[in-house]
Parts: sequence; C-alpha cells; structure tokens
Amino acid sequence: MLVNSFIVTPLPRVFARLPFFLPPEWLLTFFLGGKRSHRAAIQSVRRDVLGSRIRMALNVDVRAALASTTRRVFALRARGDRLVNRSRRAVITARPDAKLLEVDGPHALLFGNALAAWEVISRAVC
Repeated sequence: MLVNSFIVTPLPRVFARLPFFLPPEWLLTFFLGGKRSHRAAIQSVRRDVLGSRIRMALNVDVRAALASTTRRVFALRARGDRLVNRSRRAVITARPDAKLLEVDGPHALLFGNALAAWEVISRAVC
C-alpha cells in the first residue's frame, strides 16, 4: 500500500543538483495542501529534519524496484496533494495493474484524514 508515496522526485531532476535551500513556509504549505493546519504541522518539524526530507524527495527514483515487485500494489493519493502527481504517473507506468485509490485530504493524508483513508483502504483490500 503506497500512501502519497514518492516514487520519483516531485520536481525535474535539475532541482536536486542546485544548491539546497529550505523553501519558505508559505510555499511548503501550498504544496502540502494549503491549509492553516498544514502550517502548524510544518512548524512542528525541526528545520534540519524537514530539509533532510526535502533532499530525499528531490533524489528519489524507485521505479525499477516498484516494477520488479510481485505483490499486489495499491496506491492511495490525497486529492489535495500537490507533491506526488509525477509519482502517480510513475506508478501507472511501472505497474499498470496497480489499484489506484483517491480520498480527500492533504499530503500528510494519514494525519489529515485518517478515517477516510482507512475506509478506502479497507474496501480495496477486503
């Protein structure tokens, strides 16, 4: 079960080669879903941890690993997420048999709308 997972970097690879800087809070809030609660979530994470997560996301590419898995794949995406759209397309390309699911919510879906996510997941796997 992939939940708003990064399969590939959310931005073109060139961004991973540029000098790193932590984006302003308003920009992070926009990409996470644009709500005041997301701003509070961002503020609750230490800046070095946030920076590390962003650097990892800018360098991720697990398409080959995803394509080679033999298990069923479910990919749950939050409709309010503005970060994993490229990864969604990568899932479809790597695993055309993947079951694609959607639910309302932000990037941090399991925190922002856990009950709805669980309902969609339980219907899909049962």
